Amino acid sequence: MATLANPLKTRSKPQELCEHLQVLAQRLGPGAKFPTVSEICRQFGVSLGTLNSALAQLELQGVVERRHGVGIFVAAHLPVAAPKVLNVALVCAAWYLRTANSPFWNLLLDVANEICASRGLKMSGYLELAQKDGADELSDALVYNIESGNIHAVVSIGLVESAVRWIEAQGIPVVSYAGHSSCIVVSDSEKICVRAVQKLKSRGCERIALWMPILANVPIHNFDGARDTEIKRHETLKNIFSGHGLQWQEDLYRNLRAEWLAMQPSGENMANVIPQEKLQEQGYRLVKEVFSQPRSAWPDGLFISDDLMTHGALNTWRKLGLEPERDFQVATHVNAGSPVLAGEDHLLRITMHPADIAEALFVSLEERMKNPLAPAQIVRVPPQDN
Repeated sequence: MATLANPLKTRSKPQELCEHLQVLAQRLGPGAKFPTVSEICRQFGVSLGTLNSALAQLELQGVVERRHGVGIFVAAHLPVAAPKVLNVALVCAAWYLRTANSPFWNLLLDVANEICASRGLKMSGYLELAQKDGADELSDALVYNIESGNIHAVVSIGLVESAVRWIEAQGIPVVSYAGHSSCIVVSDSEKICVRAVQKLKSRGCERIALWMPILANVPIHNFDGARDTEIKRHETLKNIFSGHGLQWQEDLYRNLRAEWLAMQPSGENMANVIPQEKLQEQGYRLVKEVFSQPRSAWPDGLFISDDLMTHGALNTWRKLGLEPERDFQVATHVNAGSPVLAGEDHLLRITMHPADIAEALFVSLEERMKNPLAPAQIVRVPPQDN
């Protein structure tokens, strides 16, 4: 991880901790109880001596009260702090923006900026470049601003775990999408699949295929963990089918991520081995493989979990003289505001709204800023009915 010597950084550890605890006191409000001594020391990576020095200063300032055997409390008559602009860093791994040129990421970033402004927060953006070994290295500018106290919270998109853990160790709350942190926001893939199966079943489909892609140019840092995730996903999907009275047919399930992982040797860090096939190409390939078989082997309904993969499949079907809705039903994940499948009104759409994801990120971030020691959490954002 990048480090940067900061000649302007002259604050002592107790002074730095004072600033963090003053912000926390303002968020908690008069009379509220602080986390325990051990929790504060663990969260901010300080010794008991440093914490006692900081608390002594805050007591003199009338910010906190220590009650022996009870705990640490925000003073009942807490001095009102001058309004402070909170700076939120939006830190995005470069390879996510490069992922198959999907418009989703730009949509998400645009909405995040709007929500940040509506909350009176100031947002700065940092694009973190993936190194040859696949690990993200935090830029000098970002490290400097975190260490200088210029950044108060981080929204992470696609950062690797080691980078996020370093940020959290500086006492900065982090909420992640498509990455790692103590609070992660994800699209609810299970509910997306449930909606797709319900729509296809309502059209009379019985032989339902599931096609799931693998993201191109995105490093996978823990192959064994990724395999375990796909095994659990497989069981979840089977349960969804049985819960809707449908027979699970293994030959109709094509999870390209699981298939690609199965071909790789075991190992914890194989970031140089990165999938390259673009999402549209994956759709093209699966159509060629599946629909070159006798018609009796075709599915009568398909759920494709990525809109770009669906786009590639549509172009290939039409070259073969096939048309969704006439020859089979197709349900697909789409992103609201994306032009990828514009005009394809015959598709059964399961819509995710980038605005819902961005809202969940900032609601979760505000909760973390109020309570930095909140337990680990996964926030699942469902699709909207359409």
